[in-house]
Amino acid sequence: QDAISDFGTSLGVRMDAKDMLVDMFMSPWFSGESISGYTFDSAHFESKFGSEQLLTPEQLAKKTRAITGVGWRTNLRPSGKVYSDYEELSILLGGIDSEVVTTRAIELTSTMTAILMTHATETACVAVARQFAYPIAERSLFTFVEESTQPQITATAELELPSKEENDWQTVSYTADLNIGNREISFSILNPECDWDGTRCVEQRILFISSVSVISPSGEKEKYSGDDPRLYSSNGGGCYAQSDGSSRCFNGQIGFDFRVLEKGKHRIEAVMASRLMPSKPDLLKLRLSVKTDADIFAASTTNTQLIKQQISHLFQKLHGTPREIDSEEVQTVFEIYATALVSKQASAGSDWEFENCSTWRDGYFYEDLLTPEQLAAVRFPDPIYNDSYDYDWDALNPIIREIVGDPLHTKYAWTAVMMYMLSHYDYLHE
Repeated sequence: QDAISDFGTSLGVRMDAKDMLVDMFMSPWFSGESISGYTFDSAHFESKFGSEQLLTPEQLAKKTRAITGVGWRTNLRPSGKVYSDYEELSILLGGIDSEVVTTRAIELTSTMTAILMTHATETACVAVARQFAYPIAERSLFTFVEESTQPQITATAELELPSKEENDWQTVSYTADLNIGNREISFSILNPECDWDGTRCVEQRILFISSVSVISPSGEKEKYSGDDPRLYSSNGGGCYAQSDGSSRCFNGQIGFDFRVLEKGKHRIEAVMASRLMPSKPDLLKLRLSVKTDADIFAASTTNTQLIKQQISHLFQKLHGTPREIDSEEVQTVFEIYATALVSKQASAGSDWEFENCSTWRDGYFYEDLLTPEQLAAVRFPDPIYNDSYDYDWDALNPIIREIVGDPLHTKYAWTAVMMYMLSHYDYLHE
């Protein structure tokens, strides 16, 4: 402000804009971003203070919608009007009303902090669900990782089981390049479904496992029968040994521990069958994963590098600040991701969807993610309340559950990362 006053004085005395511009360009405020060892050091340091302002509710709304796609606490009306809670937050978020409050707040109050944390919390999971609903090439934020990208996973594949009935045994296989060490090999159902009538599953997809074998590079074969006690069910259970020597899985994951003694390509073969749903005869889809027993915080897998690249990309997209993947900032956020992932995997919470992820708080969620045909089938003008929508929740909920499904808990972990990113000073100030 002192410098601007001086520029104004110079212009008033000389009445020459060219001279004033020369003074401006020669001042500390117009020299390079990074300087070393000259008289403008202190001026550059001071210029960083107070140069950024807290976003107004309108700016925060536009920024969040533009970057994440989320219209937080926003409602679309049949008339085309848009109502948003942002419109009610002006004074609460430091705004003015030009009557009682005439100066913007420059320090966060406890109320402002609570609102901004609520905004970050409710936006984060919806933003993550939105991103993973699209193919990776069509995403704006999560362009380096898939839902299956986990730090300790060294190999993974999605397989389709070409079996159509319970005794139609088929062999599915995958070849993984493994190093010597302990591994967990597991299969999980990607499209579990139950037609629940309130008491039981009228129809349900079921996986049957007769045996699983691992063949080493030298040809050594280790075989596990479906009811082998070394096979265990995790991620919510759902797999049970049968009297005929097989296992039956409704959901969850079935796996076993394996010691790799030879470095090289190992062939994993599983003899399986399935019972399909007559009303939805889609084939069973499986994910095969090979997981190292290395500590998640110290794992040096390809997936770890991809996750850190993704975090670096989020810093650039959300904060406008480039961070190298080996930087302290990226490592800190990676630890947030890993802690959330381990915590969720160890909990007894819901395995197949976010907990408390309110997609309905995003006024554009259904508009953006449902096809026009789906939207027309589940949404209609409310006959009682003027200019509002009602929904056929029985038809809508199965669609939403598919979008927010989180069997591997990676969406939960990325939600923790997004909460950090969206509540950060660099996101809330510009």
